[in-house]
Amino acid sequence: MTMPPLSSDGAARVKAILPFAGAANPLDTSAALIGDLSLFAKSLEILLENAQCDAVLGYLAHVGRNPRHYGQLRDPLFALKARYPDAPFVISMLCPPEVRAEIEAQGMLVFEEPTRAVRALAALASIREGFDRRPEAATFDGVRTTTARPGSLNEAESKRI
Repeated sequence: MTMPPLSSDGAARVKAILPFAGAANPLDTSAALIGDLSLFAKSLEILLENAQCDAVLGYLAHVGRNPRHYGQLRDPLFALKARYPDAPFVISMLCPPEVRAEIEAQGMLVFEEPTRAVRALAALASIREGFDRRPEAATFDGVRTTTARPGSLNEAESKRI
């Protein structure tokens, strides 16, 4: 996995809404956003727009256990996921089962333990890389193989290969 840098324009936009944030990738929002957790989604959006990220990993500690804090985060985070439906969103957060279910229903993954969240995202990246690679022809014991073409083959077409 690679973490593309946040552009200088993106860093300036993050600093404008979170002056004490570490405006880079990874983005460290600091505890400054605890008064307005909607800023978490806004800062992630800046990162997605300016660092050309294709996935999100967010560490939110115990935000899901506090109804007021989760309430500030919920709608902006769900709206952001709706704008980036193809990007995996992996969230590490302690939360009750109903909060987990609500987040997962939006297509995001939730892990209580941050290491598991990182491993899950790494696995998704590895799977993606595998799909993006074009398989090469191989030789086994002198017999050349070929990559099958898409679709079904009838018996005669199969024998020609």
